[in-house]
Amino acid sequence: MRSIKESECLFLASIIKYPELVYAFDDLDSNDFSSEYPFIIYKTLLNTDIQKLKDEGVYSLMHELRSKKQLSSDEFMYTVNDFGQIQPEITSYNAENAYKSIKLDRAEQKFISDLNPILSQGKEVGLEERVESIAAIIERTKDSLVNEDKVVKASDIKITQSKRVISTGIEKIDKKVLISENYFVLIASRPFNGKTSFACHMAMHNTMKGKILFYSMEMNTNQIASKLKEYGSIYKPENFLIVEKTQTSLAEIVRTARKVKPVAIFIDQFNKLKMHGSSEYERFTSMAKKLKIYAGILKIPIVCLAQINRSASKERPYMHNLKGSGSLEEECDVGLLLHVKNRDSKETTVCVDKNRSLYGYLGEVDLKHNPETNFYQEV
Repeated sequence: MRSIKESECLFLASIIKYPELVYAFDDLDSNDFSSEYPFIIYKTLLNTDIQKLKDEGVYSLMHELRSKKQLSSDEFMYTVNDFGQIQPEITSYNAENAYKSIKLDRAEQKFISDLNPILSQGKEVGLEERVESIAAIIERTKDSLVNEDKVVKASDIKITQSKRVISTGIEKIDKKVLISENYFVLIASRPFNGKTSFACHMAMHNTMKGKILFYSMEMNTNQIASKLKEYGSIYKPENFLIVEKTQTSLAEIVRTARKVKPVAIFIDQFNKLKMHGSSEYERFTSMAKKLKIYAGILKIPIVCLAQINRSASKERPYMHNLKGSGSLEEECDVGLLLHVKNRDSKETTVCVDKNRSLYGYLGEVDLKHNPETNFYQEV
C-alpha cells in the first residue's frame, strides 16, 4: 500500500481546505512529488469543480479518483484516513503559508532567503526538503507571517497622483489615459486588425524608459523585428526583449520578468497562455484574475492582447464582444479595442472602452497606419 509523505500531505490537505489556492500551483509537475500517487491527486484537484470541493471537501475528491479507477478501495480509505488525521493539525496555518512560500520561491520571489541557505544557494532541492526547511523558518518567524487586515485611518492617507509608467505613443490617447505601475491593459480586435502591430508600436515607444519584455506566441522574432526596423533613434532596440514561444505559462513569464526587471510586459496573446479548468469560461476567468494579481505583485503594467469574437458584428467592437468570459472586461484597468473600418484606407480606430485611470476618458481616436514603417499617427 502506498502512502503520501508528510510534506506532500501538508500540501494536498491545504489546497483541499482552500481549493481556490490550487491554481496558484499550476506549474508543479511530477518532478515535484516523490511518486505518481500524490501527483495524480494534485492533477485531479486542478480539474475538479472548485465549488464541489468547497461543499463536500476531501470525500468529493476521493470519490472522483475512485470513479476514474485511479485508487483502489483500500487506497481510498487509507488516503481519507491520512488526510483526516493530518488536516486538523496543519491546515489552519502551517500548510497554507509553507506552500505559498514554495510557490513564491518557484517564481523566484525571495522568502527570507537569509535564513534559508538551501534556497538562497539556488540548489535543486526536493519538495519534502523544501517544505521542511521553509516550515522551520515559518515556525521561527510565525508572528510576522500571520495575515492581518491592515486598518488605515482616512486622516493618515496622503493622496498622491498616480505616475505614468508607460504610454501608448499616441498623444491624444496619452492625454486621457494614464497607465500606472500595477495596471492590466487589454488590447483587443478581430483577427488581422493590427493587434500585434499596435502593441509593437506601443512597446517601442517605451524602450527609452527601460526594458520591455515582449512574449510573442503569434509571430516569430523576425516578423516582430521587421515591424521595428524603421523606428531608428527614437527607440532602443537593445531594450526590446522578445521571447518567441508557441505557448507558455504565466509562472514562466513571471520568473523571466524577475530576472529581466522590465518596465512592462506584453503578451501576444491571451488564449495562448497555458490555463487550467474544466471549461473555457473557468480557464479564462482564472487567467484574467491572475494577470491582474501579478501586475500588482510585480508592480509593472501587463499588456495582453486578446481577440474579439468572430461572431460579433462587423461594426465597432465593444468590451462585451471579447472572446471567452466576461472576466477580461471586469479585471482589466484599461481596454483598448482596435477597429479597422476599411483595410484599403489603412485607418484604424482605437476605442478606449475602459479606463480606470484618473481621467476616466472613454471615446475613440482615429489613426493612420503605415504598414511599411509600422507608424501610427493621428488623423
